[in-house]
This record gives sequence, C-alpha cells and structure tokens, in this order.
Amino acid sequence: MREEMLLPLTRAEEAGKKPVRLVRAAARIAVIAPWPDKYKCLFVRHQSKGLELPGGAIDPGETPLEAGLRELGEEAGIQLPQDQNFTLITMTPIRDHRGGSWLDIVYGILIAPSQMTQQQEPELPVRWLTASEIEKEVNRQMSSYAAALAALKDCSRWNK
Repeated sequence: MREEMLLPLTRAEEAGKKPVRLVRAAARIAVIAPWPDKYKCLFVRHQSKGLELPGGAIDPGETPLEAGLRELGEEAGIQLPQDQNFTLITMTPIRDHRGGSWLDIVYGILIAPSQMTQQQEPELPVRWLTASEIEKEVNRQMSSYAAALAALKDCSRWNK
C-alpha cells in the first residue's frame, strides 16, 4: 500500500480563488532605498507572519520576478519602473507552518524613493527598516530576515 502525503492548500486555493498546485514557490522583492544616513529595506506587516518582505505565491504563467513585482504592488501599493536591474538574493527551501514545502525566491533592488510610484493604497502596513531594526523587529525564523540583511549588506555593489 502506498502512503499518501497531503500538501496543505493555500488560503486562495481553499477558497477556490486559485487552482490547486502541487509544486509551490513564492517570490519576494527586497526594495532597498538610500536614506540620508543609511540604507533601509521595505517590509510589510502581515496579520499572522509579522514583518516580512513583500511577496507571495507565483501564479501559473508568471515568472518569479513578475510574481514578486505583482505582490509588491498588491501588498505595498508600490510600482517600480520597468527598466530596473534586479539582483537574485537567495532561493531558500521553506517548510511552512502547515507542513507544506515552498521555494522562497528573493530579488533585490536598490532604488531611490523618488523612482517608486504609489499605484494604489497598500493592503498591508508598510515599514522601512535599517539592518539594526530588522535584527530587533523581524522574526529570525522567517526567510525575509536573512534575505533583507544580505540585501542591505550587498546593495552598495549592485548597479556598478
């Protein structure tokens, strides 16, 4: 007899808003902006996960970067110019709290706040955090913690 493993559904799959997928991946964008005294990274506050980089599940037909940019627009209300260079920060395997497995893909971009467009009201509260604020306020178990710190450390070398 073959043992069956159940892969938990996402909230959208459970509600019938998205088709059920057997392989899941999420994409996030670490938006880094220069402030007068230091670099800061954009976070959104999820109701259940706390502070996290904007992002979410990759829909059928989307590339990871397209998904990350869509989620950035939905969650933070921010649109970035189309001609920007993105840096792949990390691809991290994740076991979620429901027992499922994901691949979390994080891209980074260094961009001035004046180059960002507020396209809509954000779905979630937005925060800009320095590295020391991330260390104090972001759950170390979340992939966003390590990815954001790596992005802040390396961003000065991007676009060179």
